[in-house]
Amino acid sequence: PAAFVIPVLEWGHFPQAVRRKLVLEIAGGTGGPASAPRVVSVAESGYDCLVGEKIWLDGELVDWDAARVHVLTHTLHYGLGVFEGIRCYATDDGRSAIFRLPEHVRRLFDSARINLMEIPFSEEQITRGIVESLRANSLREGYVRPIAFIGDGMMGLNPGDNPIRVAIIAYPWGAY
Repeated sequence: PAAFVIPVLEWGHFPQAVRRKLVLEIAGGTGGPASAPRVVSVAESGYDCLVGEKIWLDGELVDWDAARVHVLTHTLHYGLGVFEGIRCYATDDGRSAIFRLPEHVRRLFDSARINLMEIPFSEEQITRGIVESLRANSLREGYVRPIAFIGDGMMGLNPGDNPIRVAIIAYPWGAY
């Protein structure tokens, strides 16, 4: 019989922005109905994924699952995009501290300029987007990935007037 793994979410176990991932394993074949679903843990299934509440996409917070790009997005084909990796830490006094945020945002914009990409948002807007992303995902600490990329439109080495798009993803990430 064929086996299918379908990810489902369980909200109650972890803090709001950290969803415990579960999978349903459904066994069935072409000769008859599928057996009853069996719920297994992530560790047991070997399946793992990132899940959050919101992603900042082109200036708006959108639902995590609604943050989509077209398969003909130029950056997917030609690899031209820029990103930063930023950590946010929970402090002893209950606040959060985003490590060297101005420096990271400045480097994102410098990298874009070097690659002839003009980010359609100001450094201040991106900085606010990073903070909003952490808050929208109820994260006191975690990892933030701002990324600027060339959207869909023209194909070929010259992206023409394809839009420069920006996403900011914030999610939990422990020590590494």
